[in-house]
Amino acid sequence: MSSLELGQEIAKLIFDSFAAYNDEFRTITQTTRRCFEQRDWHAMRDAAKDRIELYDRSIGQALAAIEDRLGDRLHEEKIWEHCRSHYRALLDDRIDRELNKTYYNSISRRVFKTVGVNRKIEFVEVEAGPIDHIRERVSITRYGFDSSVGVACRRILEDHALEAPWRDIGDCAAYIHGELRRQLAAHGGTGAIEAAELVEPLFFRSTRAFIVGRLVLTEGSVPFLVALVHSPDGIEVDRVLTSTLVTSALFSYSRSYFHVDVETVGDVVAFLREILPRKPIEELYATLGRAKQAKTERYRAIQRHMARCDEPFIVAPGSKGMVMAVFTLPSLDVVFKVIRDQFAPPKTVTHEEVREKYTHVYMHDRAGRLIDAQEFRELSFRRNRFTEPVLRELLEECGDRVSADGDDIVIHHLYIERQLIPLNLYVGDADEAELERVIIDYGQAIRDLAATNIFPGDLLLKNFGVSSQGRVIFYDYDELCPVTDCKFRKMPRPRNEIEELSGEIWFEVGPDDIFPEQFVSFLGLQGDALELFKRHHDEVLTARFWREIQSSLRDGKVFDIKPYQGGRTGF
Repeated sequence: MSSLELGQEIAKLIFDSFAAYNDEFRTITQTTRRCFEQRDWHAMRDAAKDRIELYDRSIGQALAAIEDRLGDRLHEEKIWEHCRSHYRALLDDRIDRELNKTYYNSISRRVFKTVGVNRKIEFVEVEAGPIDHIRERVSITRYGFDSSVGVACRRILEDHALEAPWRDIGDCAAYIHGELRRQLAAHGGTGAIEAAELVEPLFFRSTRAFIVGRLVLTEGSVPFLVALVHSPDGIEVDRVLTSTLVTSALFSYSRSYFHVDVETVGDVVAFLREILPRKPIEELYATLGRAKQAKTERYRAIQRHMARCDEPFIVAPGSKGMVMAVFTLPSLDVVFKVIRDQFAPPKTVTHEEVREKYTHVYMHDRAGRLIDAQEFRELSFRRNRFTEPVLRELLEECGDRVSADGDDIVIHHLYIERQLIPLNLYVGDADEAELERVIIDYGQAIRDLAATNIFPGDLLLKNFGVSSQGRVIFYDYDELCPVTDCKFRKMPRPRNEIEELSGEIWFEVGPDDIFPEQFVSFLGLQGDALELFKRHHDEVLTARFWREIQSSLRDGKVFDIKPYQGGRTGF
């Protein structure tokens, strides 16, 4: 068979494989509605994990079929050139053709173990926006507010009814009405509400569902989200959100992905971008569960940025990591992290364990406290884009994952994350009011992580960062482990004066033993900051606190961590 015919055949195989993947993605997404209706939070988490794992499983199946069909012609570039050409023709004007292209690239890169990019066989477009071609609108329902806002609020709830009873739909509608009046009055100068434009399907995540859209005002528009919870007494409205800042935080890189059952994704991203114009495209794709497309868009954004400026990579601000070499561009809001070849004592973790911990976070409920680290392989940058300190560190200390190829530096494995201000630096520059706020949130971050079965391992301030919205987020995963795997112990009392005065540990300590009373020595807090922490989070420094969390987690309890401040329910 000719290379042209084989290329066309493989293109159709990949096209059909993506369609099957997309169908299964939607099938899993649809189960989360039932999980919410039945208050089955464990099944909700299982569905989230299954959906994340689906992509690599689908790619593996497609690749096996291609290898079986092509045999020893698998690496014949001419076949793949024809394949790409025919695949492009199959996409026509599809809204989600960028997702199709990313799926195709995932397969071709595995076939050829591509370093950098291969413009002959890959889709490499980086100059155009991924949603610029979209002219269609996502399915939107418009609710006019001309006659009665209260009536419109009730109709919104009726149209988003689930297979579970409302606790009190009239009360919920009245609450929405009251919150709209209160919040819009606080906005000031935005005018009256003309209508609400809402995406038809609900957005599900963890223990909540969200009605998502915007309010059309006589003077512009604002986001409009209604948070629903399913308590033992029925479904009720917990919060109404009209703030761009708060809404943006819901779609954050530190939170797990939403489950939204839509036929196409690009038009939803385009609509969300209208509501949140400052939110990066890659984060909107990610928040809808399209993690691979998010990686594609992040890579494209980085390439576009580097084409516009000639600044070199520098060492990222903050303390030097013992496990990761971290660098960035001064004007870029992401950091690049490469695992070092050797870890200095007291680090005992292995390279494989580090990768497993990052994968664990990727699958886990991030609850607004864990940063989404995107894993990349075989990226190539020009040597002259690196400052000498970065280049020396990468080649001398990360040589297993970084190599020089002429004028190019190839990074075989790395993680890319949004850049945060290291908490130790932030605290040093904070005024009294800001210090109190961020220290309280630091303690709350530790609590939230514990509630999702995450023990950070290393609680030093330098392992936490502060986002642009002032939220404390954990980003150093090499010592992270499940709370349920730890052994939290109370410090033994000295039995005699010799033990009390001893400068050495006089009692037996196991490899999994953790003494929360000693956290004070490792937090890196002093003076007023330490007193603030103790005043608000003193119980975090006790074994009892961690044992109670452990017991609840082992009993199957799912803690409700609100993704916003306030809320009117006790759920």
